[in-house]
Amino acid sequence: MQFIQRLNSPLINMLFVALIYGIYLILLLAKFNYNPAYLISLGEKFADLNQIPEKLVVWKNYGYDGQFYYRLSLNPFTSKRQEFGITLDIPSYRHQRIIYPLISWILSSGNKDFVPKALLIVNFVAILLIGLVGGYLAKSFKLHSLWGLVFAIHPGFPYTLSRNLTEILQTCFLLTALLLINKRRFLFSAILLTLAILTRETALIVAISSLLTFKNRYFLLPVICYGIWQIILFLNWGQAPILLANLNLSNSLSGVSSYLRYTLGFATYGQKLGFIQLCFLLIFTISVFNAFVSSKAYTFTKVAWIFYLLMGMFYTSYIWVADIAFFRALTEFYILGAAILLSSKSKLMPAVFLLTAVIWSLSLKQFGYF
Repeated sequence: MQFIQRLNSPLINMLFVALIYGIYLILLLAKFNYNPAYLISLGEKFADLNQIPEKLVVWKNYGYDGQFYYRLSLNPFTSKRQEFGITLDIPSYRHQRIIYPLISWILSSGNKDFVPKALLIVNFVAILLIGLVGGYLAKSFKLHSLWGLVFAIHPGFPYTLSRNLTEILQTCFLLTALLLINKRRFLFSAILLTLAILTRETALIVAISSLLTFKNRYFLLPVICYGIWQIILFLNWGQAPILLANLNLSNSLSGVSSYLRYTLGFATYGQKLGFIQLCFLLIFTISVFNAFVSSKAYTFTKVAWIFYLLMGMFYTSYIWVADIAFFRALTEFYILGAAILLSSKSKLMPAVFLLTAVIWSLSLKQFGYF
């Protein structure tokens, strides 16, 4: 017991996260000769081979979302759909998630060759901070700090880290905001919520829920900044991203039901894994609902979680197509759900997070899917 008590430090959490995700990155990059440009996932459909920066790797397909954050990291202030030999598919929609590419651009100091490394560094540092802040959040719930590691084992994070995506950085801001709200530091939490929204706009639900719960004028800041950024993007691109909010949403449960039918085939590894992952999401959902009464989480956390649950249920087949897509889209659903569970007296909590660790480890094994 004394040994476990010595580990009761958020710094220990950060070291554990650094070790686990550090090994993951080493193994991942070793598959690609330690060239971080592979993680950009640049597809030939959006690349002009005669204009792209040197040393980039181009895949013979559409690539993945990280290619657009890479493109914006080369010039966050762009007004051109095609630049540096890379075309933005939906410019205003991609550009609204500006903080990740902006920080990477600042870190690279305009050095285009360093941008692939900068994108990776930003996400790696963010996942370390999630471990650290998660430890402090666990202690605020009167738990051992190691419980805070549950935030770092979201099954979507291995995909985010290996594809230069935004969910890890958004969670870093969001989780820190939750910690500061617990400490009644509303101004700083509002600033962090603003950064979370400008990293990934879906964090707006948390900001609005916070505003309605606390009636504090500071929580107007994220909403106002989001509105101003929408206007700027409209002036820049001729289209406001908020009008594209229904791109991934349906008016029915067709997406998740279609994916469930696919997994019930049980013919391939992907189908079997998908069914297991859906069972995990169902168990997690039931467990969080079961924890609602005893949870000490603020009302805004529970309300926002319900909204994220509903969003997840109404995602289209574009999201409910593979774990790399739906786990990413369900990031806030998992993070807020984990906070609700940690702050409760639920006896299901150890089993749920043990199952989470298993599902997360399966995500780690998926890094060779390029």
